[in-house]
Amino acid sequence: MTEALLLVDVLKDFRHEDGDALLESYRRRHPALVSLLSEARSRGLPVVYANDRGEHVRAEDVVREATEAGKARELVAEVAPVEGEPVLLKDAYSAFAGTELRSLLTELGVEKVVVAGTATEMCVFQTSLDAQRAGFEVSVRADASASVDEENERLALVYLERVLGVEVRRTFE
Repeated sequence: MTEALLLVDVLKDFRHEDGDALLESYRRRHPALVSLLSEARSRGLPVVYANDRGEHVRAEDVVREATEAGKARELVAEVAPVEGEPVLLKDAYSAFAGTELRSLLTELGVEKVVVAGTATEMCVFQTSLDAQRAGFEVSVRADASASVDEENERLALVYLERVLGVEVRRTFE
């Protein structure tokens, strides 16, 4: 089965209402995110980024802002895309809404997406739900995903796992 790593909103500047809480979680889970990305690259898996557009039109500007001016620029730089890794800009929680993600994954021959990013209970959840609806097998790496609210994260992961049958990996517990 052809897998792809889908990183949702990992290119953050953390300058928003819940930014400090999200950043605290991001720092704790960052080592697992780095490890996951390194493993995917070493296995030659496609790595696809989907990130909030914010005020930007170009993906390069999102990457630059997060890695040069963000509150956690040194951490974000460690998981930033390398040449050839696509970055899709999104305007909704789900990386599938209003983007070419489904077409891109289909073109790459992907059957299973491994999803990680921020925030687990928001964009990771919605993206995972839509990935399953689009016919992809889904695995969520909760250990490599950050959250704003741990209780909402727990509920989102339970729903994905028990109701939708999504594989959830929680090595941080």
